[in-house]
Amino acid sequence: MKSVLNFVDEVYSLIRKPEIVALLDGGAIYKYTRPDNSRKVDIVVNSLPASGDQLQDSSVNVNIHVPNLVLDIENNIDNSQPNQLKIKEVSEALIPLLKDSYVNGSDIVIQSTMLMLEQQFNEHFLNIRLQIYSPNIN
Repeated sequence: MKSVLNFVDEVYSLIRKPEIVALLDGGAIYKYTRPDNSRKVDIVVNSLPASGDQLQDSSVNVNIHVPNLVLDIENNIDNSQPNQLKIKEVSEALIPLLKDSYVNGSDIVIQSTMLMLEQQFNEHFLNIRLQIYSPNIN
């Protein structure tokens, strides 16, 4: 039987590639949580509960955190708008690595994507929710 720790490790291993890290503009890829003071482009891999069934399943989140754009609108600074270009650049590099993947006996499929606001940090993040299926043969 695998735990959520195993599932997070499997997804992390799929995306921890030099070409992905290069897109993060000095940011990093983290497991479970993002450092409190990071205001960089970061990726966080975390998990929801995993079943203990004969065919285990679990949802794993891959969150791409990107600071909002800083815009000058009629001499007023606004940072409420997502940096869609950066979010799209990183997600388009990640999705082929994640889509219909197989690692260590686990099938990984993309379940959904959703752009979300992280208001306290003036940023948005793209949530890529994965569904993982793994036979429980131990």
